[in-house]
Amino acid sequence: MMTRQDKPKTTRRERRVWQSMWGMVGAAVALTVIAIVVALLQSRTEGHAHSFFKGMSLGLLAALPVGMGYMLWRTYRQMDEFAQRQQERACAFAFLLSMVATMVAFAVASYANVVVPLWAVYVFGMVMYTAAVVRGAVLAKGGK
Repeated sequence: MMTRQDKPKTTRRERRVWQSMWGMVGAAVALTVIAIVVALLQSRTEGHAHSFFKGMSLGLLAALPVGMGYMLWRTYRQMDEFAQRQQERACAFAFLLSMVATMVAFAVASYANVVVPLWAVYVFGMVMYTAAVVRGAVLAKGGK
């Protein structure tokens, strides 16, 4: 008589995705902790040590986009073709809306003498990217 075999709880692909995601989270947490320690040390020092920690802070800020870009590229390379296309569409959508928001913010800032912070445009772009990824996941599952 044949016995019923249970499916594994997670597939190999799901484990890879989780490893990549936790790797990115771990790197972000480590970088945040290092940046906080450097900022605290910078605020408590004077003279040459202060200059050293200020340089370290600038170095961390300069390395952040390069490190995140590398991790995102590595994660993208581990995705299957469907997930890659989904991420490309989400990035294109978020980029388009971010550029439109930047154009509108520039017009409003020049007309009304209002300063629009760069972080607001960044947060808007990331929210649009997240919305596009969620929409793609819902459509992939057969939702409307």
